[in-house]
Amino acid sequence: MPALGPQQVMTAAGSLGATMCLLQAWTEPGDAVLVESPAPRQLRSLIRTLGRRMLEVPRRGGCLDIAALDSHAAMLPAASRQRLLFLSTAVSNPLGVCMSPQGAHQALQAAERHDLRVIELDTWRGLSPLQAPSLAAMDGLQRVAQVGGVSTTLSAKLRLAHVLLPQHWVDDAALRCLHTTLGPSEFEERVACEVLADAGYPRFLQKLNTALKIAGERTLSLLTGAGLQALCVPDGGPFLCAGWPPGCEPRPSSDAVLQEARKQGLPLAAATDFGDMPQPFAWYRFNVAHCGDERLVRFLARMKNP
Repeated sequence: MPALGPQQVMTAAGSLGATMCLLQAWTEPGDAVLVESPAPRQLRSLIRTLGRRMLEVPRRGGCLDIAALDSHAAMLPAASRQRLLFLSTAVSNPLGVCMSPQGAHQALQAAERHDLRVIELDTWRGLSPLQAPSLAAMDGLQRVAQVGGVSTTLSAKLRLAHVLLPQHWVDDAALRCLHTTLGPSEFEERVACEVLADAGYPRFLQKLNTALKIAGERTLSLLTGAGLQALCVPDGGPFLCAGWPPGCEPRPSSDAVLQEARKQGLPLAAATDFGDMPQPFAWYRFNVAHCGDERLVRFLARMKNP
């Protein structure tokens, strides 16, 4: 990462608030933006609420579908400041996979080819056991803005995010909202600063990642033992996507799966929450942090014998 000036580092009240500011600053209602698919449902909901259109770029493990990106880029607004691509590199939500170095390089090449502004969603990097590439670092902050946060590792109540901007974007008057209405409280900034600077924080992250790895392996074992198939093996973080593949009988309906999950108090989200692209089979996002007790066992037993 290049040396940053103080104007290039901004804070916001949560990563979603920062993303909303960037969307409102650089696009107009009716504009289309490029979004990796599957993508966080909060991001998808925000884009729809603001009246923007999504052009979905399929995510194939650690890489984007560059052919689809090239095709969709032709439908973006002509003005370069309105040509946005949203993606994540470290522990994507919902897949839990990191972008490969090759995939990150391809994405940056495509961004340069189509004159895109890349919004790197980096809120889950603390839960990545891998040295996942950073587009902002690889690009030297030329056409990438990075949005990161601390709520995923510290506390969901700590609504504090950072935004790293290229130097030639910092004077954009449209970004004033990052300094004003969407700014976090001084208390939140001080708490985050104290914790992140503490020598014990890296050890805390290591313990957290180890616990999530163990929970993920146990959850994957239970799911595969019940006939489910993982969409991909996550690199880290709390999410695991799996479903009943074709040919698996009995194969419960999506409504039945979600209804039983609610009944068991099991946090579950359907694939349709994260994208509209065709899928090999109906899958669901499991949070492994909530799958370590008997709720998952009861849920799988009910799905086997509905």
